[in-house]
Amino acid sequence: MASLRHGDLEGAARKLQDANLKGRHWADALKAWGDVLAKQGHTKEALAKYDRALTYAPDWQQLQEARAAAARQKPN
Repeated sequence: MASLRHGDLEGAARKLQDANLKGRHWADALKAWGDVLAKQGHTKEALAKYDRALTYAPDWQQLQEARAAAARQKPN
């Protein structure tokens, strides 16, 4: 996603929110949204997105790792 690569976390979050509205069961968008939230320091919100994504893709290793990394961050 170009906005994320260019450091536009707010823009990336908006696009991922839109993607989630169009495909509510799309784990990729939820994980990416969680990644953005984690980078912004919104740990609780990131964990919620990761947890929701895990309901759709429970065996996705990168998602599990991202969730574990966020869980180790200091909660906001």
